[in-house]
Amino acid sequence: MGNSPFPTKLKDFGYEFKDGSLKDIKTGGGFEFNVSKDAEYNQARYEALGEVITEEVYALLESEAGLQRLPVPANAADGEPTTFVFASADYRTADKLLLLVHGSGVVRAGQWARRLIINNGVKEGTQLPYIERALSAGYGVLVLNTNDNRRVTGERKQFIRDSGTPEQHALTVWDTYVRGAAATDVAIVAHSYGGVVTLNLAVRRWEEVQKRVSAVALTDSVHSMGGARCGPEVQKWLAECAVNWVTSSSPLDTELARPTGDACRRSAGHKQHEWTSWSCIDAVFPFLEQRLQQRRKAAAPATPTENQGGDDEKKQ
Repeated sequence: MGNSPFPTKLKDFGYEFKDGSLKDIKTGGGFEFNVSKDAEYNQARYEALGEVITEEVYALLESEAGLQRLPVPANAADGEPTTFVFASADYRTADKLLLLVHGSGVVRAGQWARRLIINNGVKEGTQLPYIERALSAGYGVLVLNTNDNRRVTGERKQFIRDSGTPEQHALTVWDTYVRGAAATDVAIVAHSYGGVVTLNLAVRRWEEVQKRVSAVALTDSVHSMGGARCGPEVQKWLAECAVNWVTSSSPLDTELARPTGDACRRSAGHKQHEWTSWSCIDAVFPFLEQRLQQRRKAAAPATPTENQGGDDEKKQ
């Protein structure tokens, strides 16, 4: 962490994850933000802790979910800056594949909301509950890392090739890892700005996306149809295969008004943006399965009913 005065290990901050929550090692209490009268110090300490939390989540993706790191770009030269995504061992061979796309800002692969991880717990703020459900349901999993776009060497900031923006990162992951995977059905769960990234992917890889993506679950997405430059084909596809679970005081999954040509909107069952991914998980997976079955039924060849021949004979 360069010249930072703060530790680089969680235990050196005096914290540990215990029973899924961040706890003070000595007192067993939760995270304390105001440890100094210096507000700037408190904020800097919080941000430094957040960087350590990122590494802790990476470790959990590997140790608890059994995911592996895949490089981006995959063909990097020696010494070239790279990032990575996380994938299940069967992501290439599974017949259905789930992509997880976080929002903008400081979050990295495996995180929905850093504040929730620190103040509430791993299950509320990370993507681990989604990954666990997906794996148990037979999905291969790819966890994108759309905000990890550059490396700093000395005074120089160098953008990662083919991953300099969240949108570019998603396109590269699709081209490198999704395109060659066996899955005939791909599902996407995307939070906040992840919806913008997903719509850009649909527009830029339209022929492939319309053939393979069976469902898109958005959690309080901030996309706009104009911003994504969606034509009528993409709008029709989005209206049919996507749901945006948005902040609302209504019960989970309540149908809400939606803009013309946009995804269906339903209540996420929570009024705060960062909570939406966690609060709507029980609605997301039944939706993914429903869309998967609808798509497979529509693609199945028509078969004669058992009494079809008899009916024809009677008509003759």
